[in-house]
Amino acid sequence: MAEDYRNVRAYPSFKNFTGSTNWTEILLPSNCSRVQIGSTGALYITNDATEGEAAADSTNKGFIVASNYLEFKLGKGSTRDSVIYVAGQSGTPDISVIIEE
Repeated sequence: MAEDYRNVRAYPSFKNFTGSTNWTEILLPSNCSRVQIGSTGALYITNDATEGEAAADSTNKGFIVASNYLEFKLGKGSTRDSVIYVAGQSGTPDISVIIEE
């Protein structure tokens, strides 16, 4: 199920959810310019996935090591992507998202 943060209007905003080894779609607010994603466990991350699909089946993905954050500066205009997909490399990690203006 998607994590829909499009209505967030106070920054920074801290969001947490339990992930799985399938892709979870994170929908970002339109006025967000930077996001940080981290977890208690190792994660896969991409912008090229289908929600609910097994992350192991995807080839275009990066990773975030356990207990660390990866920061993204989002593009502007036509280069801005408002969706990020995350999945645990194993188990059900606690995933943390920090949304910044």
